[in-house]
Amino acid sequence: MNTRILILMLGLLSARYATAAPASDTSDNAAKTDTNACVFFSTLYDWKALDTRHLVIWAPGSNHPYLVTTSFPLTQLQYAERLGFVDGNNDGRLCGFGMDKIVVPDAAFTEQATIASMSQLDDAGLAALSAQYHVKLQRGAGKKKNETQAAKNAAE
Repeated sequence: MNTRILILMLGLLSARYATAAPASDTSDNAAKTDTNACVFFSTLYDWKALDTRHLVIWAPGSNHPYLVTTSFPLTQLQYAERLGFVDGNNDGRLCGFGMDKIVVPDAAFTEQATIASMSQLDDAGLAALSAQYHVKLQRGAGKKKNETQAAKNAAE
């Protein structure tokens, strides 16, 4: 009886290890989706709210988008005209860790939530979010707008 249990246990263990993913695959996937990205506060360029928990920020400049996810919903995030960013650990950076916060001051009462994750977006990720949320998100959009405004000002 004990031999049967031992054989059954060994069989289950061997099946478990035969179906487990190799460690290198797991680390490669984690490297591709770093949710703890950081940017310096002084380099924040622009932002676009997607829903009550997600927004895209551009920093530094208009060619580096990041997806920011809050720890819980901010009901007025989509409608906010202004946002505040709070450096929770005083390191000068906005990060996907470290208790940094997003504040919506335009609401009837000020809402705030900590940042749960922040990851840099590539062109495919930006296009996927644009399609998912039906908004126009693109790299360099703000730069072109500023250059156009500068050209108009120079012409006057």
